[in-house]
Amino acid sequence: HNGDPSGSKSEAKVLNVFASQGRWQEALKCLSLLLAQGCECASRDFSCVISACSRGQWHSAHVLLKAIDQATVETATRTFNAAVSTCGKGFEWRGALVLMSGIGRAVLEPDVISCNAALSACEKGAEWQKALRLLDATGQAVLVPNVISCSTALSACEKSAEWQTALVLFAVMQRAVIEPNVISYNAAISACEKGAEWQKAPALLAAMGCAILEPDVISYSAALSACEKGIEWQRALVLFATMSRAVLGHHVISYNAALSACQKSAEWQRALALLAVMG
Repeated sequence: HNGDPSGSKSEAKVLNVFASQGRWQEALKCLSLLLAQGCECASRDFSCVISACSRGQWHSAHVLLKAIDQATVETATRTFNAAVSTCGKGFEWRGALVLMSGIGRAVLEPDVISCNAALSACEKGAEWQKALRLLDATGQAVLVPNVISCSTALSACEKSAEWQTALVLFAVMQRAVIEPNVISYNAAISACEKGAEWQKAPALLAAMGCAILEPDVISYSAALSACEKGIEWQRALVLFATMSRAVLGHHVISYNAALSACQKSAEWQRALALLAVMG
């Protein structure tokens, strides 16, 4: 069907049929044919790969890499990125890393997009160590990690309660002149909350203002929770009031954290006042 759009469409339909039936080997053959014809493939065309991954059959990834290798450099890179992104969306960090391990093949040109997609897969799987190794490998290559790369690795550490590693990474970001964004700060503040480092949480919240970043509900709620765990009811109420002045509205988590801080400090009158506001 080379050069025949109708033929390419029919091959794509066959691919989707195989994918929907879980017949990933046949689907990969169709994918290989499409790429050999120079056709672009959408993320949905990789559902067969995700199906294989879910059954622990990621040894089949070499088939996908071989198929991608037949395409032009531009098409191959876009196709590879789509495949890794699909793994990330499907919480399949193993598949993403297997694909990344083969990125040094002939026509593939790794870029920050594929690395960030693989990092996202690790973050969703709470695989913080693999995320850090991947970030380190990215930095050693010709690629330069960006704020998304670092923030994703930071979130992976935070989700795994690796608060010390998260804060070290946050400091590394700043030394590398990578400006942290709201997501970066939120992950760092949440890491402080999980590590019972309540003093650092308000400091990070204040640093957001210095960086001309607007803290959101997640920022305040995480800092409030950190103060609550440190039984710092006065600091918690100050943050709660600041949140009100910022016209952000209050989340259930922020109310609960402020209430819990008052309760732990036997400040029942202030707790009742908060309940009245909630009502």
